[in-house]
Amino acid sequence: MFMPISPWPDRQIETWLAALDHTDPKELRRNFGQRPLRRWKNTHPNHRSFTVVHHPVARAYDVFCRHILPIKDDRYAELRRGLRRVHNLPLPEHPDDPPLSTTQLRACFCEFLKFLKFNLAGQTALRVDGAWASQSQIIQGFCKFAPPHMIVRAETLEEDLKLLTQQVGLTWYAPPSAPPPQGPALAEIYDAELETLARKAYAADYTNFGFKPLEI
Repeated sequence: MFMPISPWPDRQIETWLAALDHTDPKELRRNFGQRPLRRWKNTHPNHRSFTVVHHPVARAYDVFCRHILPIKDDRYAELRRGLRRVHNLPLPEHPDDPPLSTTQLRACFCEFLKFLKFNLAGQTALRVDGAWASQSQIIQGFCKFAPPHMIVRAETLEEDLKLLTQQVGLTWYAPPSAPPPQGPALAEIYDAELETLARKAYAADYTNFGFKPLEI
């Protein structure tokens, strides 16, 4: 059973799970309630559950490019206004605004990471969105309902999933390649300052999962 952590796309894992079951990803069971989950576990005594954690810089940048930069994402319109007005993020405001330069993009992402530090500490008026909540806190929430047997790291996904299939005696299928990230490549702006800002915002995730600086 896969327990996804927002906001990362799940298609890669869903395709892999469907291959194990020789079925279509659309046929996978989803959104278990407590009673159906207990019933499923009781009828699958050799079950395993897992989740996947991603490097905090890569995850925050994915959120930034997926939800904060796009003007067309109305779900985050109010949040973008707050980031512009209160936290001085130089975000595009109108569809005809020119795209950010690499320098502007990096500066904007820096400010977003600074915002996350205060937001995750409950020191802003803006909500803590599930898309950027601490992975440690999300997994703690899982544990109240159904603790995962394995925490898989995105950078070692294939070898970790291979170990998982060996444990339950399933035929191994390599997962498909991850979908390309949204927005400009993180490698264009990544540096030690971004790493430091992410470490301040996601201190618990760095401590709990032992993340090192990105190698990109």
